[in-house]
Amino acid sequence: MSSEYSSSSSLKNYFGEQVTEYIIGNSVTSIGIYAFHGCSKLTSVTIPGSVKSIGKEAFNGCYGLTSVTIPNGVTKVGEKTFYWCSNIASLSIGKSVTSIGGYAFYCDNLTTVKSYIETPSAINGKTQSSPTFHLNAFNKATLYVPAGTIEKYKATEGWKDFASIEEFTYNPYDLNDDTKISTADIQVIINDMKKPQSVQD
Repeated sequence: MSSEYSSSSSLKNYFGEQVTEYIIGNSVTSIGIYAFHGCSKLTSVTIPGSVKSIGKEAFNGCYGLTSVTIPNGVTKVGEKTFYWCSNIASLSIGKSVTSIGGYAFYCDNLTTVKSYIETPSAINGKTQSSPTFHLNAFNKATLYVPAGTIEKYKATEGWKDFASIEEFTYNPYDLNDDTKISTADIQVIINDMKKPQSVQD
């Protein structure tokens, strides 16, 4: 693969709709427009920290996804990136993200949005013509933000529209994100060691 997935032709055209898991190599620096568009059976995608931008509608129509992690390293998430991915319930946004397009996370069943961004930039709110999040997410999902930043989020366009905003304390050793340090975190490392080098890194 080249260092960029960018084509108006989805990977679905190469691999078909039967692909359920995709691990992107750590030499990839961007995910182009429509890259995974229509891969409806995709249930797991691993995005490495080498990726800096995710293009417009890259995962539009990936109905099989239930959770998404935007890693540290990504700075831009394009328009309609996860548009109508209705089964996504949890979303994690890395701390380096500075730009999120309209309808980027327009997922009506989101219940948890965890943002590691310490200084949030404005996004499209629920009254705008192309809101970044679905109205259900603004009204029903809980937005978790780093400790000490809640007032910033409550004062920033778009983010302030979340009805529920709570702070969390980030621990880099809490690898499974359950707020505890235990053998379960070691199991995450063991599981990753069974995967390709890009995930191990």
